Amino acid sequence: MQTNLQRPQRLFVQPVRYEIPPFQRKYVWKRDEQWEPLWDDVEKLAQSILEEGRTEPHFMGAVVFQQRQFAAGTIERRIVVDRGAFRQAMRNDLTAIGYADSGVVQAHEFFKGQAEQWLNRFSADGSAQDQAASALEAAVSTNLEIVVIDLGDSDDPHVIFETLNARGTPLLQSDMVKNKVLHDAGIGLRDDDAEISEEEKTLWPFGQDSWWAQEVGRGLQRRPRIDVYLNHWLTLRNRAEMRPYDEFRAFDKYAQSQLEDGAAIEKTIKDVAADLGELGDVYRDVEEKRRADIGEFLDRRNVMNVGVVTPLLLWLLSEDLPTVTLANCLRALESFLVRRVICGYSARSYGELFVGLIEKLAAASTANADSVVVAHLSEQTAQANLWPGDGELRDRFVTAPLYQYLTRSRLRMVLKAIEAALRTNKAETDEVPSNLHIEHVMPQTWQPHWPLSVNAKDHEAIAHRDRMIHTIGNLTLANSRLNASLSNAPWKNKRKTLSDHSVLFLNKRLVNKGPKIWDELAIEKRAKWLHKRAVAIWPHGADIPVG
Repeated sequence: MQTNLQRPQRLFVQPVRYEIPPFQRKYVWKRDEQWEPLWDDVEKLAQSILEEGRTEPHFMGAVVFQQRQFAAGTIERRIVVDRGAFRQAMRNDLTAIGYADSGVVQAHEFFKGQAEQWLNRFSADGSAQDQAASALEAAVSTNLEIVVIDLGDSDDPHVIFETLNARGTPLLQSDMVKNKVLHDAGIGLRDDDAEISEEEKTLWPFGQDSWWAQEVGRGLQRRPRIDVYLNHWLTLRNRAEMRPYDEFRAFDKYAQSQLEDGAAIEKTIKDVAADLGELGDVYRDVEEKRRADIGEFLDRRNVMNVGVVTPLLLWLLSEDLPTVTLANCLRALESFLVRRVICGYSARSYGELFVGLIEKLAAASTANADSVVVAHLSEQTAQANLWPGDGELRDRFVTAPLYQYLTRSRLRMVLKAIEAALRTNKAETDEVPSNLHIEHVMPQTWQPHWPLSVNAKDHEAIAHRDRMIHTIGNLTLANSRLNASLSNAPWKNKRKTLSDHSVLFLNKRLVNKGPKIWDELAIEKRAKWLHKRAVAIWPHGADIPVG
């Protein structure tokens, strides 16, 4: 068996006949899960070729071949690890009639239609359309990369086919990186049952613990943790966003650049592997929350689902920053992220933002890291990366129905942070109870016990109240049993129930300092009070006392 990296053009210009065997598995790719993401990648490649004249290749998977015997003077033949559907898809002039249920034909029709739509964008200018067509052809033929597994006479294609497909064990990006590291370090392949050498354990410490093999992420983004870490490490070291499933190519390129740059000091692949292993320990500290000093930040990072900040965390936690400096950096980052979540801003451009911040941090003194973080985040003016100010945050607290805008976990995070900040060192514990639920003070079904102060049929007043009950000023926390008992009861009853049973500081203040009548004015007043607490927890740039 031989493996090598090829591009479609290289495969199809050779005088080789590729045959589809009867044991080929049914085509299972689908539009949402595979076709559309692949087309998006191809379109980006073509656009980059149009605009810049070149682009980095995109890795799209593996293909297995087995050579067949052929007589001298005849064309070389290989079996590729439906026939009629495949032939149909290979001819643009044939209709899909008779093969409408074939996934292969459906895939052909999809990509054909996408290509036509893309080229139609340039239809106003014939020469531009020709250039676009050439860029698209180049993207597909020379900028997609495929791992070719070429089987020998003694290799059983049925076993290989089963291993790659039915057993669900595809060749991972980390597998290819591991093989490169061991190969370049001069460590030969071993039998599966052979004992792993100490040198291999040192060079690749990720194979000794099942933690690295566990799949993380959601839906189609689920990947082994080692591949996710590899992506973050490459983002950090390359100072560039890392596309998923492109890690091997990026690692190969990075390792080569390091060996060339470090030739004078005899840098080797072992040095690159050592750095990967050392940062792996830091990454595990992050994912398992093994450091108490960053636990609260990580809890909130996880609730906000901003894994894209991980490369930046790896830099901050691996540079031995002074304790206060690290705390200031994390406070600034958390403030930036939380305020944007509350204000409803997208996280789409965070990758580029944090890569830029890593570059600035690497060029500065570690003692000034907090100043660099605050300055970088404060100087963003475009909405894509704006750090919302106190005024904008106040407007969201007072007027926005955050119960409808934010996920329950994110809204609970904000309220729990305020609850924690209310606890002084005189409190029995500074820990906020877990498993708390969000409770509306004025219930969502307010009509029976919470009359309007104006005409009950005033549609504008009703709409205003329906919006106000979902603002943060009308929300608090309670455990599930207390939450159920509060229900739609009138304010007088709710107030007594909270007084009798709740130990939360949020509710103590609500009970002791709340008004006799709970209405829109009371909700707005409490929202402003909560805003002041939030600003103290998550201050804006200039209000963070950096070194």
